[in-house]
Amino acid sequence: MIKYLTVTEFKKQLKQNPDTILDVLFDLDEPFFLCGSRRMAQRQVEEKTLEDHLNLKERSILISSDTDFDFYATHSKDLEAYLVSKGMTSATLDDYLDDEAVAVLSKDNVQVVLRKNAIFYHDVFENISTEFFFRYIWKSSPDFRLVSTFDIREIMNQLFKTARERNIRTYAIHHAG
Repeated sequence: MIKYLTVTEFKKQLKQNPDTILDVLFDLDEPFFLCGSRRMAQRQVEEKTLEDHLNLKERSILISSDTDFDFYATHSKDLEAYLVSKGMTSATLDDYLDDEAVAVLSKDNVQVVLRKNAIFYHDVFENISTEFFFRYIWKSSPDFRLVSTFDIREIMNQLFKTARERNIRTYAIHHAG
């Protein structure tokens, strides 16, 4: 079973001060999902054994208090308008503008990508290995100098295409209704 972190669970761990944009996300009924380097760092810890952690050759996705927060949710005009009313602004972040992204909103160090279908994106993102993320998607990776933001977009689009081709039935179920 794939375990993922919702804003609600993340908020409990984070224990942020009140009145942040994270509190706005926390108070919504809409499901928001953590992604990006914070989610991959969490997955890396979940997936590794003690032996892996002790192996000095193991490469890690490292986060700090300065690391941004990346979330995604299924787009609706009402949700987008509400987040904008709470101070989020439209952002042009090319690496987030893949074929599944409808809008990108930002405030402080929080980005929310509103997607056509958050469940489909979740299925794809949670199946990306942490090593693949480290090498080809994580912008802070030492390997990232080999990859442009255009490449990230194209990599994600190819992953979406592959997921649709291999999982047409699952994808169709998520898009039904």
